[in-house]
Amino acid sequence: MSSGEADAPAGAPAGPAPRDPLMDCLHGHQTEDEGLTFEQTAAAKYQRMQDGQKKAADRQQKAEESRLRKSPKTAAPPGLTAAIHEWARALLGLPRQSTSPSSSQVDVSQITKHHLPAPAKITEVEAWNSHNKNCEDFIEYEIKQKMAQKLATNPKASNTYKAELKKIVTKEVVAEWANRAPKKGFMSRVALATTSVQSYEPSRLALAEASLAAAGFPRLTLQWNNTINTPWNSAVLNCLLAAWLECYNARGVPAYYDIPQSDETPKLAKEILTKWLSGKRAKYSQEEKDKALIATPGGAEKYAKKVVESKDRKAMKALRTKVAQSRLQAISKHIKGFTDTHQLLLVMDEVHSDTETVPATPAKPAHRRQIKLAWRKPELDQLIHLADEMARKNPDSTKAQKTNAAKFQAARAEYSPAAINPEDQLPPQRFPKCLIREEFLNQLGELEVEGLELSEKHIELQTLNEHLMRKVGNKYAMAVAS
Repeated sequence: MSSGEADAPAGAPAGPAPRDPLMDCLHGHQTEDEGLTFEQTAAAKYQRMQDGQKKAADRQQKAEESRLRKSPKTAAPPGLTAAIHEWARALLGLPRQSTSPSSSQVDVSQITKHHLPAPAKITEVEAWNSHNKNCEDFIEYEIKQKMAQKLATNPKASNTYKAELKKIVTKEVVAEWANRAPKKGFMSRVALATTSVQSYEPSRLALAEASLAAAGFPRLTLQWNNTINTPWNSAVLNCLLAAWLECYNARGVPAYYDIPQSDETPKLAKEILTKWLSGKRAKYSQEEKDKALIATPGGAEKYAKKVVESKDRKAMKALRTKVAQSRLQAISKHIKGFTDTHQLLLVMDEVHSDTETVPATPAKPAHRRQIKLAWRKPELDQLIHLADEMARKNPDSTKAQKTNAAKFQAARAEYSPAAINPEDQLPPQRFPKCLIREEFLNQLGELEVEGLELSEKHIELQTLNEHLMRKVGNKYAMAVAS
């Protein structure tokens, strides 16, 4: 089957076709990346799509097998992970839900309030180091003094007795330091308004803050721009972990988390907390950039717009890929008798119209609209409409899938009235020029047109469209004719 010939109805091949690099690509043969035609590029993408779906299924299967093979002693229970995250989140005063907006409304004041705390200042680190040195000096001096006093009456005590005595004395001295150490205020970030079945009792969080204060920390924060292994960061992590384990052993963790008893819990808890805090370190830099933007005149509006648009772009890009795959799957098995170009016309995302989200108004809820592609000729538009119709009538789909396809198409049936710059919605590289409106190309500069490297191959779509209209039935044909 030659890509340069006009299309023919199924069952009308004119003899054996020569080996084609496109078919090589579709059947897994190697091809050179340079100088590919549109068909070869589309075929390569189609192959990657198929391979990606297979690999995703394989990964899911392997992950499930790995999960089943794992020993309960080494796999962190989901409840333990969630409990540790909630513990650190509550003490840092962070929101339980992500601050990423789920709609076009972004409350900048809430986002700013829930940023990570500022990193430890140099003066705070120096004061903490001084506190630690004073603590160590006091404990070491007092242990020597008390040991000397107690052993004065028993100079011939055995080493075993001395070792046990030192443990007792050390506990006494540490308790004495806790009572005699200068008391400093601790800046709490706990938000009591977030209490729910997932929350720890305020008294438990207060005990954790007391342990941080006793360790010399004026507030809970990290040196976000440094590694997790700095003395300050390591001490904060260990203090948070020790306080959580104390809460856990005292049955203070909410029953909601349903953590099974295990000797591995302390080890797993440290791994979970270390990973969580490391992730927050990576987030801090972006938060600082966001706060700097919000502080500028009009920055809050710019930030809100940036967040919404970024999220919307990602969602709409994924949506266009989903649309392309749905249409391609709907018609692929029905057009195998046509040329390779016909079979691959709908593979590339750029052939399909993009989507925009329209914010809610008092008169109408938020909804979606298609952004019409000005470059597509009517016959290509008709092919795409037929693919949508076949997706709704696909005999291989369940009733629910057909209903969902119809709802999905109806949700973006409206077209956007906005004028789009032609340079922002170009056709795919090396696409057949005969399927592109001439008036669209005239709006582009010669350099843009040359850069597209459009194919001069003639592609006739009328026969293909008539073939698909027979598939979907006379009702659609009558609607087109009207």
